[in-house]
Amino acid sequence: MKKIKYLYSLVYLLILFAVTSCTPSITIKSRTDNRVDMEFNIKAGETLKSMLDMYGIPFNDSDTLARMKNGMKDNTFYNVKAKATGDDSFMLAGTVLPVATQNVVLRKDRQLIVNLSPKDMKAFASSLPDEFMAYMDMLAAPVFTGEQLSQEEYLGVISAIYGQTFATELEKSDITITLESPEGKKETFSLPLVEFLTLSEEKTFSLKY
Repeated sequence: MKKIKYLYSLVYLLILFAVTSCTPSITIKSRTDNRVDMEFNIKAGETLKSMLDMYGIPFNDSDTLARMKNGMKDNTFYNVKAKATGDDSFMLAGTVLPVATQNVVLRKDRQLIVNLSPKDMKAFASSLPDEFMAYMDMLAAPVFTGEQLSQEEYLGVISAIYGQTFATELEKSDITITLESPEGKKETFSLPLVEFLTLSEEKTFSLKY
């Protein structure tokens, strides 16, 4: 449970990205004081917005943003910001010590490293508050349920439940991860959203500076 608690801040937000956004992006910047600044940008497609409305799940209203902001503050983030950036998008940002992410974000020998582990995500999923479980239940992603499905099989399930339009939208979506050094050196990585949702082994992204 201690590990799950440490993972809450970062992994919860990554989970929220995957199940509420069709163009999710995250920027992680290493600071000179051993902390990292993180900014999450989320934008929903029209099909997904319709689904959220159907299930009565708010996307970027003030109450939802306030809860997410407070959740970050309660789980090791400070200097937290949360705001709507459009009718179908919002931004979350904050600063955190890498040690508080329990190996999800690491700084080592002038490297900034991000590890995404399906084992940790599955364990973490069971600890989410009910208000956030609705997001994950909506897509039943294998990375959280532990079910072994290929990307093609998972897209078939999504198509059968929500229709081909949404499955196609999901298939074309990527998670963009940008890592930045204190001096401003950047490297951007792209991970297909479907690959993340069906993740079966650890993925690592790193920047040397």
